[in-house]
Amino acid sequence: MYKNKKVLLMMPAYNDAGNVGKVIEKIPKEYVDEVVIVNDGSRDNTEEKIKLGLEKLGFGKLISFEKNKGLGPGFKTMFAYAAKKKFDIGVIVAGDDQDDPREMSKLLKALVDEHYDMIQGSRYLSKEREPIPIQRIITTKLYSFVFSLFVGQRITDASNGFKAFNIDLLNKIDLTEAWLDDKYGIEQYFLAKVIREGYKVKEVHVKKYYPLNYSKMRMSVDWWKLIKPLLMSLRKEKKEKSN
Repeated sequence: MYKNKKVLLMMPAYNDAGNVGKVIEKIPKEYVDEVVIVNDGSRDNTEEKIKLGLEKLGFGKLISFEKNKGLGPGFKTMFAYAAKKKFDIGVIVAGDDQDDPREMSKLLKALVDEHYDMIQGSRYLSKEREPIPIQRIITTKLYSFVFSLFVGQRITDASNGFKAFNIDLLNKIDLTEAWLDDKYGIEQYFLAKVIREGYKVKEVHVKKYYPLNYSKMRMSVDWWKLIKPLLMSLRKEKKEKSN
């Protein structure tokens, strides 16, 4: 709990047996009231690692899909859980050990103390950061540039999944559409809609780590799945205005 607000930590995991346990170990109990993890049909022993990690943590809920469905269904499941249990704040952290949950205090402070609706983590707001692979620098900065033009607000790290937000946004932003079941896109669509609909969003510096085989995304194949949410958001806005 943070200043009398119930905090839910949400974590997607897919074939993260070598990393997910490390992430769970870093979860700060003093801030987190509950943890929900979706094991998205992993083919390794990710599920066993999650169960062991949550047992050591002392609390947490595991939801396992029999088959890999992608981030869309995973996040929809966690968002539904958050709304049903009436949490105040949601924090998203990756299960692949690229994010450090201990940094969530910075996100919570900005969200609650500075009265924002969403806090987006960014690896680019400080020179004190972990070495970033050059390909990742190029792709993330290029995407963030396009994203910023689209939403009308400078966002330095739009593809970063580490974020905190007020749960009531889930009642204001429609994230139920079928196309959001794509492998990627729901997080970017959520961020874009929150900004374009006038809610307050701020970036806060967080570190990003790059373990072996750190990214499951293939930019040459998956870039369209990051651009699509922006176009779909614009299309939906035009449709709403015409009605």
